[in-house]
Amino acid sequence: MSAIQSTRLRKYLLYALGEIILVVIGIVIGLQINKLNDKNKKQIKIENYYSRISEEADIAIKLIENNNIYSDSLVNGIKYCLNSIANNKTDSLFIKNLIFLNDNEQQTFFFPVIDEFLKQGYLTSIKDISLREQFQLLEYYRKQSDLDDSKLKSFSENILLPKLVNKINFLDIDFMNYDSSLLNFEKLEYSNDYENDYSALSKDITIWNLLIYRMNIEKNRLINNKSLLNILKRMNSKITTHQKEN
Repeated sequence: MSAIQSTRLRKYLLYALGEIILVVIGIVIGLQINKLNDKNKKQIKIENYYSRISEEADIAIKLIENNNIYSDSLVNGIKYCLNSIANNKTDSLFIKNLIFLNDNEQQTFFFPVIDEFLKQGYLTSIKDISLREQFQLLEYYRKQSDLDDSKLKSFSENILLPKLVNKINFLDIDFMNYDSSLLNFEKLEYSNDYENDYSALSKDITIWNLLIYRMNIEKNRLINNKSLLNILKRMNSKITTHQKEN
């Protein structure tokens, strides 16, 4: 009788153990399925982000290209001023370019989709290491652009403008008539307006130094912008390749 009970007990324990193993296997399989589903959902979200990021990059590329045209025009204006000073000759175009340099146009770039993508922690999910690097480089050069903006604003408001205020009658400049075909201003005279000796600007060494400094800021901005363009174009290219492969 004891042997029969012992056999029954062993069978019961084996049955119970089998049930436990089945439950554990079921739980493991269920967890793996859930994990796979979560992974698939995450990948779908990433793919959707890729399309939006590509659109955002296209817009930014056009904006940066336009900014580069603007920066090139500023650099050319500075060169004209420096050449005028070197030749001890000032004209209305010299004054126009000099005033134009006081413009502290900001070019901070906004990437709301990319920022959201990074905030979600998807950067580590990018398998293409080279593409991942483009996101990291983009963040670096964006910070550099912000630094250039801050430097330019400080220079324009605290250094260049105060200097020009003491040298140039801004009211006089504002009422100049500009003939683009002749590249020349014709001043409108006012009885209560004073005349400035603009020729004296060509002998002012401080103006020369300020022009050099301003040109360096703009050249750094151009270099940074070209890096941003290359990064965004490479990012777009890699995203396009990835979408074709998948």
